[in-house]
Amino acid sequence: MELVFPLTNQAISFTLEFYEIGRIKDYMFRFAGTERIKVTPDHITSWEEFILELHQRMEGEINQVILTTTSNTQVIFFEFLKEWLTDYRIDSVDEIQIHHEILLYNDRTYIEYVDRIEKKVNEFRSTQNFKTKKHKEEYEHEIVGWASIPSYTETRINYSYYCIEEKPELIDMAYFSKYVLLVSGFIANFKRILSKYVALYDTGKIGSSLQSEEKLLPFNSNEHFSLPEPNKGSKLKVNLSVPQLAYLFKMLNELNPGIFDIKTKTELYRFISSNFTTKATEGKEISTEKLKILFNGTEKSIANYWIEHLKTMLEKSRKI
Repeated sequence: MELVFPLTNQAISFTLEFYEIGRIKDYMFRFAGTERIKVTPDHITSWEEFILELHQRMEGEINQVILTTTSNTQVIFFEFLKEWLTDYRIDSVDEIQIHHEILLYNDRTYIEYVDRIEKKVNEFRSTQNFKTKKHKEEYEHEIVGWASIPSYTETRINYSYYCIEEKPELIDMAYFSKYVLLVSGFIANFKRILSKYVALYDTGKIGSSLQSEEKLLPFNSNEHFSLPEPNKGSKLKVNLSVPQLAYLFKMLNELNPGIFDIKTKTELYRFISSNFTTKATEGKEISTEKLKILFNGTEKSIANYWIEHLKTMLEKSRKI
């Protein structure tokens, strides 16, 4: 039977939502004063209260495990907590992942915005007024009546240029540090609770009080969840950041896919994690989940997209 710790799992899951774009947008738009929907009671304040309440419930579950379970259960539970304490998103606020999520969102939003505006411009240029009337030429436009309201005409002015009034809903990076500081507080509170009880457990101050407890059995982590495998050999330390190391292997893989004898990219992530370390990750495992994010992320920034778009428009204008 697989043991489940629902309150702790809830606290972990909802705390990690601070790394998801939906939660990032809520706060960044609030900071910039550009959020569209404001509700009462305030949804962000309610969310923060909910997260802190989940942390309290998690602490209650930890105490329940300490007071009411066998040593076997406690071993499984505290090894589970230890693993989460070393997770790169909990060990410290992963600014790279948050920045990456914002970049992906801004790129996608801006590309969609440009495509949408181009479509509207093309629709405007296909109208009869654009083709037959001059710029600022006055004309009569018929308003068709309905029910008891009769039809009538009104004088309008034709414009040969489409006015762009819509703006792309981009996340303003000016508030990035403020968001990181906010997330740091919630991560610190989560980590404080786990660290306190894991320290007690590691020093032998937590033990089962059940009289009918069976002899402690060897703990098989694969039976319940995947824990990082201990590194038995020395790792090669490189003078690169984790993203630079990831992009180096990504480039090698893309230039010659057959250079690595692997069936899936997951094997490559594990190879990098098991054999390399950087100055920032010395003494810790490079997260395979983080490598996956870096491998699959876009390298196309808004600026690059805009430069390419301008080049395309210039080429079109030269052909006219």
